[in-house]
Amino acid sequence: MIGVLLQDEKIPGVHLAFGDPYGSQTGAPWKSRTHIDVLTRGCNVWIDDEQVIAGGRYADGALRTLDETRLSG
Repeated sequence: MIGVLLQDEKIPGVHLAFGDPYGSQTGAPWKSRTHIDVLTRGCNVWIDDEQVIAGGRYADGALRTLDETRLSG
């Protein structure tokens, strides 16, 4: 991370945002007076039982196309 939030939030990892969803850009139907971003370093992320980020980097195979069984599930 380099300390510039708009660039840092694009690196692999987890970017959580709490508060206003910027409805004019996202289509969200609600508003909040605040917005707080949280970025992580070296995180591990699993979706279902598959690890997609390991130590802050995309895990092997994490970017493959979803197969038909997952889409129809």
